[in-house]
Amino acid sequence: MTATIDLVFNPDHAADPQATIQRAIDAMPQDEFGAFALPRNEPLVGQVAYQRWLAKSPSAQLAVDLTQDFSVPVVLLSIISEDESLAVRFADKFWAVINADEEVLLGPDALVARAAQPQATPADLVRAAISEKANYNRELHQTIRRSLAKPEKAWREAAAKGAALAGWPELAADLGNALAKEKDPEIRRMLQMAQHKVQG
Repeated sequence: MTATIDLVFNPDHAADPQATIQRAIDAMPQDEFGAFALPRNEPLVGQVAYQRWLAKSPSAQLAVDLTQDFSVPVVLLSIISEDESLAVRFADKFWAVINADEEVLLGPDALVARAAQPQATPADLVRAAISEKANYNRELHQTIRRSLAKPEKAWREAAAKGAALAGWPELAADLGNALAKEKDPEIRRMLQMAQHKVQG
């Protein structure tokens, strides 16, 4: 089974994400994780740009993916391997290297707290949902619930997207209530997708 660890870039980090990742990869020990090839750039799909770094470690293949979704916007780093322990070890060391001088990546707690602030943006909610998609978080659940009821379309859209990303069964009732009131066809479609996801 393939293990994937998703890490979210700090939206306040101004440097080029690809160059930042390359510097961190260059600092990783090759004897433990293998030598990485230069990134492969995939064609732009809509508003999503994608790069992949591949290495062959002594025990299993390791990939580092950079996804930049300019529609949110969000910059996502994914560490992928068939060896879960390898992915976890790499993620821990990569986190320490890339965050050594400044906070390039934000952890789930920071992202959830940011999404709950009065000055938060809809993109903050999506970023927080990405960081917690494997773990139920009560504070983020409340933020999604409040956002589903906001008059601004951008917030309702972000909440529907965040619910789909999180995929928690605990969101089912909130999505049902939102769907019963939502009139925008685009958001209704997103809510239905989120409902399908949380119902498994």
